[in-house]
Amino acid sequence: MSAGAPALVARAPEPPDPPMVWGEVSDEHLRMTHYAPDSSAAAVILGDYGYAYFEDDGDLIFERHTRIKILTEGGYGWGDVTIPYYAEDKTQRVRDVDAQTYHLGPDGRTVTTALGRRDVFDEDVDGQWKQLRFTLPALQPGAVIEYRYRIISAHARYLPSWTFQWGEPVLWSEYRADIPEIYRFVSHYQGALQPGIVEEEPRYRQMHWAMRVPDPSGARRMEMARVSSELRETAHRWVMQAAPALREEPFMTTPEDYRARLHFQLAEIRPPAAPTVHVEFKGERFDLPAGNMPSTPVMTSWEQLADELLASSRFGGQLDAKRALRREVEALVAGAGSDQERLVRLYDHLRTTVVWSGRRGVLATTDVDDALAAKEADGPEIALLLASMLRAAGLEAHPVLISTRSHGKVHTLYPLLRQFNSLLVYAEAGGEAYLLDATDPQRPHTLLPAEALNGVGWLVRAEGSEWIAITAPAAAKQQVFVEATLDAAGTLTATVQAADHGYSALEGRQVFAEAATPEHFVREHVLAGGPEAQVDQCAVDAEAAADVLRTEATITVPGYALAAGDFLYVAPVVFGRTGANPLRLPERTFPVDLAYPQNRRYTLRMAVPEGYAVDAVPENVRVTLPGGGGYFQRLVQAEGGVVVVQSAVAIEQTVFEPAAYPYLRAFFDRIVAAEADQVVLRRLGEGDTGGHR
Repeated sequence: MSAGAPALVARAPEPPDPPMVWGEVSDEHLRMTHYAPDSSAAAVILGDYGYAYFEDDGDLIFERHTRIKILTEGGYGWGDVTIPYYAEDKTQRVRDVDAQTYHLGPDGRTVTTALGRRDVFDEDVDGQWKQLRFTLPALQPGAVIEYRYRIISAHARYLPSWTFQWGEPVLWSEYRADIPEIYRFVSHYQGALQPGIVEEEPRYRQMHWAMRVPDPSGARRMEMARVSSELRETAHRWVMQAAPALREEPFMTTPEDYRARLHFQLAEIRPPAAPTVHVEFKGERFDLPAGNMPSTPVMTSWEQLADELLASSRFGGQLDAKRALRREVEALVAGAGSDQERLVRLYDHLRTTVVWSGRRGVLATTDVDDALAAKEADGPEIALLLASMLRAAGLEAHPVLISTRSHGKVHTLYPLLRQFNSLLVYAEAGGEAYLLDATDPQRPHTLLPAEALNGVGWLVRAEGSEWIAITAPAAAKQQVFVEATLDAAGTLTATVQAADHGYSALEGRQVFAEAATPEHFVREHVLAGGPEAQVDQCAVDAEAAADVLRTEATITVPGYALAAGDFLYVAPVVFGRTGANPLRLPERTFPVDLAYPQNRRYTLRMAVPEGYAVDAVPENVRVTLPGGGGYFQRLVQAEGGVVVVQSAVAIEQTVFEPAAYPYLRAFFDRIVAAEADQVVLRRLGEGDTGGHR
């Protein structure tokens, strides 16, 4: 130890005092009926405690103890517990599972119901991963549940991440990790909330572990041996108190992207700082200078990951088209006048002939030629098949690894395949670059699934893989024109013409494909956000290859105008109303992510009933978002017995950071208020010539 270094005591690690004791539930928590800071809470996580440490033989032990108050029946889901673990080669094992439920009996005494051993189920997930699953017994509002378990891992790479914030409030969340110096981890913290307590305590301990060392015979090779030494170890402690719930909100990728969470990734196993280590190898025992021991990188690079994928039979091995596939491609592109036409022909053929199973992934489970023959395939097979067909047609095409919006953001710091759950295809044709996904028969080649619009993707190719931006290739655009007549009874009859473009057209086609009749489609897609209307006749052009989805309908809306004495009150926005502000939270610590730009234009020409005049119309409105992010505009004119209303909502910016949230929320508030404005019509008396305010 160098001069001036702190005096550290060599000792075996001792378990810290936990923040809660098993079986000791306070009377206050048992009698709790609501959580004052969050009246909508269905449950409260009273305590969540995790402790990770390394045993003397190098096994990683993770212990967890969780206690939850169930407030309403909506909180019963917290009683369903799943513990995933990596079972292949017995890499991880789950031990010492306990769970029990507490509630107050009629006499005010605590009743405890323990989980039976037969109520714990061990299930296979995918051949490598398994999970233990159980449901806490005797669930009821007012109950307190708690469970605990241990996971034993044979490798340090399985140091668990820790989540401090959940979908219900958390009173106390604490994570401890004792990390010996031989393991170098890269850590990443996400979320706006920060732990209130962050502590580190250095110390020394004796430890045995397995490591590659130079062969003592002098041969130029490394051998696995059992080594031991005094190690420096750091005891870490993180605590967060009174963390508010983070729930699913509109315009959010997934709550998992924004929860307060601490991630770990093992980067390197390295020799200790001690001068020597003791080695046991094939019955021999000797000391070895620590400087002669190599460091072992664990975290690979993105380039290595790409090379491994291209060498895999389940990925790169699927990109070379076999003879039968090449013949089919040749027939499909015969006579095509350009590279773009080849691309569109192959894309359209695949999206309309091969049915997607609904399963995503990045590695093929069946041969792509078999998938083409079966006319049904998982997502990876469809993507790799498309890339293979495009290559066979002489076009450049490569797979792109992505994580969908519901799966979460990719941490580019960690070259880990498990961060991805889907594939796109990058292709070049006629000097243009395309990103393609052929899993939806309703989606043209110009659009990606909205789920794919999640920031970045990893383009995998032999000549140099790279990160590429994945942004919306189009907006959701809708234009609606309503030519209407209102009678004295308040009934509105109208002809509605709608044109949908981009993502609005895609959504419309998907609705049309599921609709029982065209009339149902008109009510669900075109007339949504308005009163109940009778569709008298309609025509829909929902051809997937067309750029525009067009709809025309004749409708009747009885009792649309509200009569009060000599006045009729008419809402000038008949359909497509926002209704309520979608941004419900008064404050938001995570971005608003719209996925794609939105543009809606609405025009109404309404003839007023004979014998009525326009008495008052709403004021014109124009509201803009800072930085040119969008605008809302409404113009109202009345002349010659006709009311004309023109409104437009355009949001060009797709991501708004928390600092812009108040402006965006106020923007939607103004739209909702404007749509509630009314045109006032007045019955004309004898000699009354009308006129409006």
